[in-house]
Amino acid sequence: MPEDPDDLDEIGEIPPEGDFLGLPAWLCRKEAARVEVVPAPYEAGVSYGGGAARGPAALIAASRQVELYDRGLGTEPVRRYGVHTGPALAFAPDEPPASVLGRLAERTAAAAAAGRFPLVLGGDHSLSPGAFAGIALARPGDAFDIVHLDAHADLRDRYGGSPHSHACAARRLLEHPACGKIWQLGVRSLGAGEAAFLRSRPGRLRTWFAEDLSGDAWRRELAEGLAGKRVYLTLDVDAFDPAVVPGTGTPEPDGLSWRLGLEIGELVARAAERVVGMDVVEAAPVPGLHYSEFNVAKLLYLWLNRFIRLPPPGK
Repeated sequence: MPEDPDDLDEIGEIPPEGDFLGLPAWLCRKEAARVEVVPAPYEAGVSYGGGAARGPAALIAASRQVELYDRGLGTEPVRRYGVHTGPALAFAPDEPPASVLGRLAERTAAAAAAGRFPLVLGGDHSLSPGAFAGIALARPGDAFDIVHLDAHADLRDRYGGSPHSHACAARRLLEHPACGKIWQLGVRSLGAGEAAFLRSRPGRLRTWFAEDLSGDAWRRELAEGLAGKRVYLTLDVDAFDPAVVPGTGTPEPDGLSWRLGLEIGELVARAAERVVGMDVVEAAPVPGLHYSEFNVAKLLYLWLNRFIRLPPPGK
């Protein structure tokens, strides 16, 4: 990265309208950026409210209003890692799910293989197995634990007759050979079959329901469990309480608070050997109500500032 002034506002460049965070052009160059945003506006796997296909564009637009100064870190970390926003994947209405997931895996793998942190913007949760598969393709032989924030367990084998429903996302992730253990946080809703499946896999699945996220026991267990692990994170925005993120297709009451969401990201960043990639799904913008996508975009920026490992300033 070239020498730069203290405040990005002083650079004077007009950033491209489609770029995440609205960064100056020199921070968006693909060859220099440490993060690559992959917009994936796909929602064929939803079962209730629609609109997730509009999520990537809404998140990118909202991100351009996020202040880059991180009060917790006392700086603007993005000036040292940069973010490249790739073109949105285009999906045909009748494209088979296997093709969708395969093309997403290719894009994610290319970013990861080049040393960039893939940030996939969905779209519905059925995309997550494709994004994770790309991480595994880029690092053959490695294993990854998955941190899954969601209002729903997503452990059904099929839903609506399809194994590619968003209600099956965690089940498909668990089946991938590169998946070690899935750590679920914030779940408030699941079916009887999912509950039985969860109980049958104690070594592969650890679920904290919303009411479990008090005290310090879960914090200690998660930190110890992720220690030394390479971690992939999947965020369904309905993990948050509707007071924080109302713009989603399948909202549930009693979700995560903003503060707890920040803390989970910080805990994962500290505990894991490395966070290798992330997807955010199920953002469904509500016209005239912008705070859903803005809150998610701000959260993603604050998480990236902690997930991207940077050398000390001046080195």
